[in-house]
Amino acid sequence: MSVARHTRFASPVTLLRDWLERGGRPLHEALFMGFTVDLPFLEKVAIPVARGLGARTAVISDAAQGLHDPVDVRMAGRRYLHGPATCHGAFHPKVALLLGEDACWVAVGSGNPTLSGWGANDGLRLGTSLRTR
Repeated sequence: MSVARHTRFASPVTLLRDWLERGGRPLHEALFMGFTVDLPFLEKVAIPVARGLGARTAVISDAAQGLHDPVDVRMAGRRYLHGPATCHGAFHPKVALLLGEDACWVAVGSGNPTLSGWGANDGLRLGTSLRTR
């Protein structure tokens, strides 16, 4: 296993595209976690890429912090799993996990799975990615 610090990707969507460009090997699982979540945004930019690579996909966020109107969510429960988390305090991780047959990539940063969190959050560029192979 190699551990590398990457500062060039701006979001987990870029990480998904990097996975595709590194040979297009199948992606088995994709997990996105954050405090707030914008499911319609994810359904436009991340879920189709992950599913196109073959991944079963899940999104976990704080149950009280959704930024979407449920009527705008089209694919939850059919093309990916949305798991609203409840706990004492706040559910606050910002993690993207990609699992394949011979690789595991993990990105940790400060951006929530939202347009502003993944598109305009400088903290995400400081994320760490763990890669095998």
